[in-house]
Amino acid sequence: EAAAEATQTGDRRAAYASTRKDALEAKLVRVTVTLADATTPGLTLAVAGCPVFVAEAATPRVAVPGTIGVDLSAPGHKPLRVERPAAAGDSLTIDVPALETYANPEEERRAKEAEALAAVERRKAEQLVTERELVKVYDQHPSRRWTIVAAGVGAGALVTGAIFGVQSRRAQTEYDDGGCGDPQTLVDETAYSHCLDLRDTGQRDSLIANVLMVGGGAVIAAAAIVYVIDPGNVERPRSQVVLSARGAQWIVRW
Repeated sequence: EAAAEATQTGDRRAAYASTRKDALEAKLVRVTVTLADATTPGLTLAVAGCPVFVAEAATPRVAVPGTIGVDLSAPGHKPLRVERPAAAGDSLTIDVPALETYANPEEERRAKEAEALAAVERRKAEQLVTERELVKVYDQHPSRRWTIVAAGVGAGALVTGAIFGVQSRRAQTEYDDGGCGDPQTLVDETAYSHCLDLRDTGQRDSLIANVLMVGGGAVIAAAAIVYVIDPGNVERPRSQVVLSARGAQWIVRW
């Protein structure tokens, strides 16, 4: 419509609109439906899953390439589905025969029950496929990876802090054994200098150990909180209604 209007008004963008239209048509399928009997009372029609007025069945419409399905139904008649494969750029005409009536009400009842069960099974299969796709996306979510990485960094900080703590303790032990902290013990200049080195080393290692231990513990705690809150789970619904042949279930994931 934009291309036609631009052509009529002499708009310089007409050629561009026509080029874009042709490019889009090359990616889609143009479908036309021919009904053998369009006079059945209560007749409903769907093309590629989209409801269509029966009076507009012969009007071409576009669909995504693949298997194009046409569904036809009416009260007291057996539902019908016609499928045809189509590739991008195809123009497809689907002939739909007239609907058959049920032999008796019991046959119609059984057919509707079977159709309902089949619909439930299709829904379950779709949910399973969706669930698998969500699991793939969920496992790749950055927050899930980064919580694991952060926990590893925190654990590394704890281990390193423990090493510095051991060194600090060793310096303290050597400091005490050398009588450096005893005011009653006289030491010479060399021993005194060594005591100062032990004191400075012990204080430094103790400070590093405390920083690494506290920091590592905080990082692990934060990673655990994020992992429990699980922000990477937004792709998977927290609350979901699952249908089955025996009823419905409400599933809540924490």
